[in-house]
Amino acid sequence: MPFEFQPHRYPERPGCYIMRGEDGRVLYIGKSVNLRGRLRSYFHQPQRSPRFRELVRNVAAIEIILATNETESLTLENHLIKMHQPPVNRALKREDSGFGELVLTSGPYPMLRACFRSRRGDRPEPDDDGAVVRFGPAGEWCLKTLAEFLSDRFRLRTCDPMPDEVCFRWHLGRCGGVCVGLQTEEEYAGQARYVAELLAGDGSGLAGLLRAEMERSADRLDFERAAELLRLIRALERETDAQVVDLKTRHDQDVLYLGEDGMLIARIKRGMLSAMEYRGAERIGGMPDDRAIVEYYAGAGAPVPDELIVNRIGDVRGTAERLRRMKGASVRITVPKRGTKRALLELCELNYAYRREAAASGGGVWV
Repeated sequence: MPFEFQPHRYPERPGCYIMRGEDGRVLYIGKSVNLRGRLRSYFHQPQRSPRFRELVRNVAAIEIILATNETESLTLENHLIKMHQPPVNRALKREDSGFGELVLTSGPYPMLRACFRSRRGDRPEPDDDGAVVRFGPAGEWCLKTLAEFLSDRFRLRTCDPMPDEVCFRWHLGRCGGVCVGLQTEEEYAGQARYVAELLAGDGSGLAGLLRAEMERSADRLDFERAAELLRLIRALERETDAQVVDLKTRHDQDVLYLGEDGMLIARIKRGMLSAMEYRGAERIGGMPDDRAIVEYYAGAGAPVPDELIVNRIGDVRGTAERLRRMKGASVRITVPKRGTKRALLELCELNYAYRREAAASGGGVWV
């Protein structure tokens, strides 16, 4: 039966959409600040591209993951495309693309580099034990442009390994020549510490530095450089907004929002939101919260995470013990009142309300 797109079933909110085929396979992943309007363009407007015409013919259901702002939508889309590798998507499939972090390495001569985490778990995570500070997440262009600007401005090395003679950057005044002793280790370390403070701060110092450099470039009539710096400033403002779909934690977490007659589970793998699952009243049937949580992991075959974040629970100790026996390792249960974990619960509450309504209405909405 052909898919019938009914606009009123989709929200006018930011988030990601996951288009699936009859067998549930992910065909395409996208994002928008207005999901209803974006999805309407697929089904109510002629598609010029053959691959999108084929996509529209093969869609059987659309999964929605709501976000609270544009940055969350962008970051989540980046993660999901790398995880699922949809056949219709062409961009963002490479691991070293999309959203990542800017890392200042440790050691006697720290350097800046863009770092991208594995989303699919099919290769080991990059060794980040030596990172002095991590900045992000932000987009690939933003990270690489910022790394180049800061390395030039504070004369940090970019050569790895360090050469035996000065490189072209030294002749341009963009490197201190620490490789051949033209700059002492102490002088270099002082510059690196200042960069670390800029990246670890609230962003005001970094923004001020970029704006000052933009104004100097404009005074020198270097309008091309000024325009690039303005683009970088705006990208940083947009891409580093508060978001909770990409966190700096490296352990697995599940966020369970328990509603009046259902439950929504969000899986956080190595700090990244990877999936959401809705369970309605027909699945948990009015069970007490503690039992509903335990029954979910016992019956669904879902792996027990390292930490469980819930909006309410009766017997924390007893539930943690039952989950520990399933996992074979201790499980932390958190009921947050503020901070990032509370924001995660609020995101789940938003998605719970939507999926509860979508489950009742049906109509090709994947829940």
